[in-house]
Order: sequence, then structure tokens, then C-alpha cells
Amino acid sequence: MTVREGSAEVKLPDAVFYNPVQEFNRDITIAVIRNFLKMHLREFIDKGIKIAASKNAPPEPTNYVGISILEALAASGLRSVRFANEIPLVCKITANDLDPEATKLISENAQRNNVSGLVKPTCSDAVSLMLNTTPGTAYGKYGGVAIKMTAQHEQVSYNQHVSKGQAVMSNNCEGLRLLLYAIQQAASRHGKVIEPLLSLSIDFYARVFVRVRSSPGSVKHVAAKMALVYSCTGCQVSAHSNMREPFQCA
Repeated sequence: MTVREGSAEVKLPDAVFYNPVQEFNRDITIAVIRNFLKMHLREFIDKGIKIAASKNAPPEPTNYVGISILEALAASGLRSVRFANEIPLVCKITANDLDPEATKLISENAQRNNVSGLVKPTCSDAVSLMLNTTPGTAYGKYGGVAIKMTAQHEQVSYNQHVSKGQAVMSNNCEGLRLLLYAIQQAASRHGKVIEPLLSLSIDFYARVFVRVRSSPGSVKHVAAKMALVYSCTGCQVSAHSNMREPFQCA
């Protein structure tokens, strides 16, 4: 079976399940990473100008190396191939899967689309790979968040982008806030803070894109942004109570 999606054309065995509904999900991921790249490049340029100004000298030309992308659960590699074709300034894409047959399929599809120079297939456990990958990676991920979040925050060093999906929600807003809270809790243990970029409620699951920054000092103020919500079981009226007041120097 041959599947054409976006700029990619991949070959899938008949036994492989292809869900065309997820094309929207892949489109969103590509759009978010492209916009993140614009932000990242602008900040890279501004940083160079700021450093030059502090030295009272003209900015020195420096090369922007781009970003690397890790798709920890790549399956056929369709998403990674689309990343390579549709996202500029990408220096490396690691497409991982635990199944050796899937890894072989990723390699074949990368060659089929002439992106084998960018897409590097690996066969490994997703959590182990994230714990041992060089920092500086953006992800597109599915599945439960409990174990994988710790590995992601271990892997991310500074100013990077992480995508998380989590199934099963009740109230849309509450579900998104709980997911963001869980991600921040995992980040705090590693001296990092998150900045939500985009939060989505799609069908039966939530999808959030966050930016992760290394900032042990900012972690101390995270509790001021957290609150407990009290909801009446009778009239459904709710109220919130901040965990702590914002810290102010005397």
C-alpha cells in the first residue's frame, strides 16, 4: 500500500494500520515547529547582536545550525519524512521504533523520498533513547506521560520544544491544565520551567506544545502560578486558591 500525505509518499505493508484522521495532527505538528524555528532563529540573531553590543563591536557572522528532531515512536517514518521535506533548517531527524521491521521500513521510506541524509532510523526503547540522546531536540509524541516526561526533561537542555499528547479528558480546560501541571512538575525536578505555546483539545485527547527552559531560579516561583480548584458537588460553582503568593523582594 502506498500512502501520499503532504509532500511525502511512503510504502506501508498491508498489516500496518494507517489512520488518515491523524493527518491533521501531523499538519499541526509541522506548523508549530515551523513557527518555533522562526522564534528560535530570531532569538539567535538577537543574542548575537546583544553580545556584540556588550563588546562595543559589530556582530560577528555566525552560522545557525538549525534544530534536531527526535520522533521516539516513528512506526513507518511518515511523520519524519514530512519533517524532512516540509520543515527548513533541520540538521538531523532521529526516527526511532522498537520494532526492527519498522526501523527497516523507516529506512526504505526515507530513501524513497530522498531524505536519507536527514532521517536517521534507530531501533531502541523510547525512554532509553531519550535519556541518552544529545540535548537540543523537538519531539512529536503519543501515549501516557508519566514515565516519558522524566526522560524528555532529562534530555532537553535549554530553550527547546516538546510536544505531548494524552488521551482521556473530562472538561477540556481542566484536562489541559492538569496535563500542563504534570509536565511542569516533571520539569521542576530538573531545574526547568515550561512555556505553553499551543494547547489543543481534539476528539478524545489533549495535545500541548510547550517550550522548556533551563532556569533553576524560576522554578522557585512556579508554585505562585499553581492553584487548587474547589468545586461544589451541588451547584457546580468553583473557586480557586493559589498555592502561594508571588515572591517580592523587600
